[in-house]
Amino acid sequence: MKRLGWLLLSALLCLCVACTESIGRRHRPDPTKGSVTGTVICSDTGKAARFATVLLTAVPKPIDQYTSSDPLKAEESEVTDLEGHFRINAVDPGEYYVFAWMQGYVDPVAGLNSSRLEGLADNRARQNDAIEQWKDHMVAVTVKASREVAVSLSIDRAAEITGKVTYEDGTPASNMHFDLRRRVDEKTWTKVGMMESNPWVFHSRSDSHGRYAITDLLPGEYKICALFPAYDDETPATWCLGQTDRFRDAEIIKLRAGEVTSDINFEIPLSGMYSIAGSVKAQPDNHPLTHGTIRLLYADDREVAREVDAFSDGGFAFDYVPEDGFILEFKDFTEEVPDPNVTTVQPGERKPTKTRHYTDREVRVDSRDDITDMTVTLLPMPFGATAPQTK
Repeated sequence: MKRLGWLLLSALLCLCVACTESIGRRHRPDPTKGSVTGTVICSDTGKAARFATVLLTAVPKPIDQYTSSDPLKAEESEVTDLEGHFRINAVDPGEYYVFAWMQGYVDPVAGLNSSRLEGLADNRARQNDAIEQWKDHMVAVTVKASREVAVSLSIDRAAEITGKVTYEDGTPASNMHFDLRRRVDEKTWTKVGMMESNPWVFHSRSDSHGRYAITDLLPGEYKICALFPAYDDETPATWCLGQTDRFRDAEIIKLRAGEVTSDINFEIPLSGMYSIAGSVKAQPDNHPLTHGTIRLLYADDREVAREVDAFSDGGFAFDYVPEDGFILEFKDFTEEVPDPNVTTVQPGERKPTKTRHYTDREVRVDSRDDITDMTVTLLPMPFGATAPQTK
């Protein structure tokens, strides 16, 4: 057994499953601490869950009872044996939740409402909310010194989405990642997967034949889009089930508990895709601006289609843009300039700098052909002004 730290930032704090790679040397029994033992059963077969990961996490205190010196609680984990048994020794006395996971069975991470977690203030609040969201799938236990507490756990067979991604000429689309979202309520779709900076993604990708499989899902309604390869600082282009680039128009997949859906196939078009590229410059002398964000918004509802940081030469580019009406939004552009209030410096010293902010700006574009030579100029703001001003 190994005492785990928090493996994933923010939303995945206490429910990330580290699998067998995170299992290390077992702790010896400690008379000042307790033990948790038990068996994990697969609910669909009634048989032992062999080599399942069992996790033990402390029941969190209410937010207002924490102090700044309270650490985030670590987890304890163990792997079951061939009979589905596990034993976790040297557990500090206290209140805990215990749950289990195994490949092919419902994954706690897939059940989190990521939209709700992202809106919380800090890791402490996210930790508490992640446990609150998943606690109905956990067993509460009380650990006492020199005592052993026994629990029985079961895991539920998960649903899967499988299919194939091809281009319109029939060739396989390999190395595609996916954006999967689950319906939370009538208006909300939450992203499913692991948070890797941004966006939430799956490690699953299409293979050399274009085939893909997304596993360990809860029952419910889903929408899925394929993500084109992209640079780290760029939001990738997408193509969604239902032959659309718009998430709002994507086809809904309804999954029952344990259901494996096949033939959820995409066909990515090779025509009707364009590039929008150009450069951002400062008025009045047209020098390039290299620190800011460019967003591509759908003109009808201002939904964000793509986002990219300005290049080191002030350029920007969006590839694989479908034919539609868009708004290019230029936001939060800044640069470091010599401080105008300092007129002299000592020999060998560098003149101090100040941050100059530039006005935000929006430009309407229609992607009916490639646009490769746009030049957008932004107005400097007075020093000390930081609030964006759309121009």
